[in-house]
Amino acid sequence: MITILDEIQLPAGELAAVLQRLESDYFPAAADRGLSLLGQWVSPPVVRPDQTNTLWLQWQVADTMSYITGGGSIITLMLTFPIAWWIAKSVMSSVPCSIA
Repeated sequence: MITILDEIQLPAGELAAVLQRLESDYFPAAADRGLSLLGQWVSPPVVRPDQTNTLWLQWQVADTMSYITGGGSIITLMLTFPIAWWIAKSVMSSVPCSIA
């Protein structure tokens, strides 16, 4: 098994919108491509209007070939829909976010 940890810095006040869109759109697409979401964490655990939040998403894929090819689709997902780009484009079209 291969574990992937995404760390995403979100602008203040955007956490709820990002989580909603991830759950409705991104997570199902990732699952269809062989990525299993193992966990998600947010720091700080509360939303404050003057403070950014960090979101961590822990994923798992079966093996190296699944990571590389994903039956031809995991690499497509990763190249076409990197999480930081997807969030910036789909949720906060004019607000930048970063991924570490």
